Amino acid sequence: MRKCEREMVDAVHNARNWKGKNTQVRVECGTDGTIWRNVYLHGHCIYMRSSSVESFNLCGWDTPTTRSRLHALGINVSDKRRGPYWNGERIATNRWYTRAIDF
Repeated sequence: MRKCEREMVDAVHNARNWKGKNTQVRVECGTDGTIWRNVYLHGHCIYMRSSSVESFNLCGWDTPTTRSRLHALGINVSDKRRGPYWNGERIATNRWYTRAIDF
């Protein structure tokens, strides 16, 4: 894991804002009071996490960097047969995927 990814993961887990060269973590409060930890890569939100759910989106960019950032966060998106896969299923590059988590 790269240094910037370790710092990004630390910022997400500790709910604090952080900014690297092309990656940023923003802690935001939803209208219902939910605290969200959002990860941005080149200005595109690729990951969102609250206390009970996490979501990710490739934002149309199925790149090694996007997959590496998500992998560091525990989202194992892989590149098989010329396309992104998550949990053994082919996924779209411009759709949000969500799963429940235990924080």
